[in-house]
Amino acid sequence: MKPWLSVVMTTAKYEFLQKVRQRSTLAIIVLFMIFTIFCFPEKNSSLNFSISLRRDDILSARGLYNSDWIGVLIIVYFGTLLMFIGIYLIRKSLRREQLDGYGMLMSSSNISKSGFFEGKRLGNFLYLAFLMLIVEVVGMVIQLLRNESPGFNLFSYCLPYFLIVLPFLFLLATMAIIFEAIPILRGSLGNFIIFIFGMASLSFPLINLSQSRGNSIFVNFIDFSGIRYCMEQITRSLVSTYEGGYPGFKIFGNSPKYTDFFYFNFEWDFSFILSRILIIIFSVLLLHLVRLLTPSKSIF
Repeated sequence: MKPWLSVVMTTAKYEFLQKVRQRSTLAIIVLFMIFTIFCFPEKNSSLNFSISLRRDDILSARGLYNSDWIGVLIIVYFGTLLMFIGIYLIRKSLRREQLDGYGMLMSSSNISKSGFFEGKRLGNFLYLAFLMLIVEVVGMVIQLLRNESPGFNLFSYCLPYFLIVLPFLFLLATMAIIFEAIPILRGSLGNFIIFIFGMASLSFPLINLSQSRGNSIFVNFIDFSGIRYCMEQITRSLVSTYEGGYPGFKIFGNSPKYTDFFYFNFEWDFSFILSRILIIIFSVLLLHLVRLLTPSKSIF
């Protein structure tokens, strides 16, 4: 167990540091920060790049910038973004081993292949978690600067980060390794599948939101990014505030100036929390199944 853990930690540390030290990482952080600021405009700003909810009796409404609202919007925005680009940010983890011949050396040595793959995944996961942690901190600063809600609740940022963001990032880190380990997925076919996965994951949250109360564990499980669950929370909060039917909404683009603001409070469902645990278990099993079924010569 100790040699296996040593391989995992050494590989993860090397992978994480190698990615953090890349010049592109600084550019990614700056772009993520700018994007986060742009997603939370000032009240009645002429450019509203944020979720707005509309109904016949409501011109345009959004939640007050409290901790719950900013925390949930970060999930919606960056969950959408990472579904398309997340894998590309951490891809080519096995590329160095494939090019320098280290992979062939490892396949014929006593180095734990399981530990190596687990370390690669852990390094990728930590890198994505690091990027999203910076986004969460920027969100906290924005709440203080906008000053629309007097209260500041750290748990409203931490709980969604740990229960929604991290399991999703763990799945992305797993998929990135799998797309490199299987030769047929390294090229155009892999890119096509990533695009289809992103479109399907983005479309799923928009289906029958008004009839989604009491979702099964399976429905919550296939909501990998948690966007559907977050959108349910947002629409229910508006209905509980204004009553009436469920609203329509617009995520990206220009919107009219907001005329109504409502207080948003995030609620947790046990079946959804359980689904996050299942996503982690599924990711662990999937990677090692692919490792066992794919010959080392094909991987490296």
